[in-house]
Amino acid sequence: MARSADHAGISATPDPRAGEWRRSAAAQRNGRREGTPMSDYENVTEHGGEHLTEPQCWEAMGDTGLGRIVIVADGKPEIFPINYAARGGKLFFRTAEGSKLAGLTLSPEVAFETDHADDSVAWSVVVHGTARTLTAFGEINEVDSLGLQAWEPTEKYNYVEITPREITGRRFERTPS
Repeated sequence: MARSADHAGISATPDPRAGEWRRSAAAQRNGRREGTPMSDYENVTEHGGEHLTEPQCWEAMGDTGLGRIVIVADGKPEIFPINYAARGGKLFFRTAEGSKLAGLTLSPEVAFETDHADDSVAWSVVVHGTARTLTAFGEINEVDSLGLQAWEPTEKYNYVEITPREITGRRFERTPS
């Protein structure tokens, strides 16, 4: 029986045709090729949650939101909160000069995470990809049209695009105890 979550329109019954799925441990044990549809059983995480399809991950992230970016700076991972916008299969954010921008320049491979939790459902989306600073006037104008709003008053003149290499997500429903 299909059920829908109240948040982000995420279906509790997956549609494997909707996008690529991360290769599960069950798929690895069974020798199934990555990207082939999983059964409903394989879609359940070992802790009872649900793997999200790539389209479900994008839907959960929405057009704009608050997330966290992980970069490598001075040889160690650093995590920063960012306001992001999503469009055309990419993520965008603005940043000021500093360690975040320097880290992205030296090591453009990044991880990004955003999540949501309320009384009935929790979900998390993780993106691994490559970041690049936008310099073309047309690209910057397009990102400006996405409505990115900074939480702090610092001027953020640098525009960054993340091109995903892998997107994964999980969703858990709270069950009454």
